[in-house]
Order: sequence, then C-alpha cells, then structure tokens
Amino acid sequence: MGTKVRGCHHLTLHADFGPQPLMDSATGFPSGPLTPKRLPVNGLDLLSPQALVALPVITVLSDALRRVGTVRLTGTHALVPLHRAGDARIELAEVADWFALADPSGAASLTVTVSALPSANLTPRAAEIRESALERTHPHMTVEPLKPAVGMMTPGLARPLAGEVQAEGLRRALAFRCYVREWSTDVAAWTTEVFADSIRAVTGLSGLILITVSSEV
Repeated sequence: MGTKVRGCHHLTLHADFGPQPLMDSATGFPSGPLTPKRLPVNGLDLLSPQALVALPVITVLSDALRRVGTVRLTGTHALVPLHRAGDARIELAEVADWFALADPSGAASLTVTVSALPSANLTPRAAEIRESALERTHPHMTVEPLKPAVGMMTPGLARPLAGEVQAEGLRRALAFRCYVREWSTDVAAWTTEVFADSIRAVTGLSGLILITVSSEV
C-alpha cells in the first residue's frame, strides 16, 4: 500500500488489498488455482474470500499523515483483487444506517470510476452494477451513470496514481456520479466496498479492478 500527496493540503490514498498472486498477462486472472495453499492462522483461513478492509487501511494512512501535517482527503484509489473478495452484503447492511446520521448540510458529490481489463466487458453491465450498488446503500446514496471517457476529469485525484505498475493493462470501463450526506474517510471506504461487492456479485469476475472515489469538496 502507499500514499499519494497532492500539493501540501490535498490527500489521495492508494491501497492494494491482500497479497497478489501471479497473474496471467493475457487474462488478468490468477495463473494458477485461486487458493493453491491455505495458511490457517489462529483458526482463520487467510486465503479464503472475505470482506475487504478498505476502512481500516484508509483510516490508518490518513491518520498517519495527519500526524505530520494538515491534510484534506480529496480522493482514494484501490486495486481490488475480486478473487479475494467475499460476499459483503451483511457487513454493508450493518453499516448503512450510520451514513444516514450525517448532517445533510455537508452533502457531497462523488465521482466513482472502475477500471478493468477490456476482456472483463464491464460497460454493458453498468445498469446492473448501478442497481446492485443502490441496493447495498439501503438507500443512503444516489448513484447516476456517467460516460466513462478515457480522458474524463476526476477531481480530487492526484496524477499519476500510485500502483500504476500493478494496474497496467486496466482500462476505464465504468463511471458514476454519487451523492452522499458527507465526504469523509468512512464514506470513501464505504463507497469502494459498495462498488467492489456490486461488481463481484453482478459479473463474477475474479481478476483485479481499480476503483477510484473522489470529491471536489
């Protein structure tokens, strides 16, 4: 994982979730079995599918940077291994009402983009993914589709993004405008998890995708 700082007051966070397997360059999927060797630790199977841990990662990174200066979160990007992501519907349902408690005077507009290998063919399934995302927000987020133009502006994201080597070959396939009650590290992580789980459920993909969440706030 790493960080990307934009200027001295803007913060973009980058995270890779989980150890990365050897990837087939033609498909972007793991080149061998998804779980070639299991590593139980204290009774836990570290290679079994599980909910992503976006919030702890983003919180630790932003808290660490706040210790050395004043920062303002403007965007996050996460390289998500869908082959490691389990069904997160229960976890998302449990936290959804927390976001309804935010003061609506702090409402924010977010830009969410998803990049994947062209072979994933995500664009035709944008409507299904949007509906799945709405279901997972219960319904504390508004989601509208955007045309995922390759050169579209993503306010709040510093360029170049960290992790571009790992994301080589991924192309922008989806973009959405989301409206939420506030912009925070919690919301950035929640949004990442919502779209990762929606794409997993709708498409069954098992390769890597890059999800960015950013705000002009």
